[in-house]
Amino acid sequence: MKYIINVRGDLTLEKIVKIDKEHSMGRSDLIMTLAEQLRSEGMEIGMEKEKLRTARKMLMKGMSVDDVVELTELPKENVLKLTIKS
Repeated sequence: MKYIINVRGDLTLEKIVKIDKEHSMGRSDLIMTLAEQLRSEGMEIGMEKEKLRTARKMLMKGMSVDDVVELTELPKENVLKLTIKS
């Protein structure tokens, strides 16, 4: 447990307890372990960050917001935020 908390600095004890409770509600054959759940969440976060990085590059190359939204499948409001930051 200490390892998970140290590796994932964004986790709070409350979130860990919540995840544990969700996984302990009689669905043991269908439930991922806590580590698998956290790994999956981490991968999702990483993929989202990569999409944003790619979108930023696309905008810097002069692609339209609509094209970036279509190709990255990011919400338009997220892509528009990137145009403000650039």
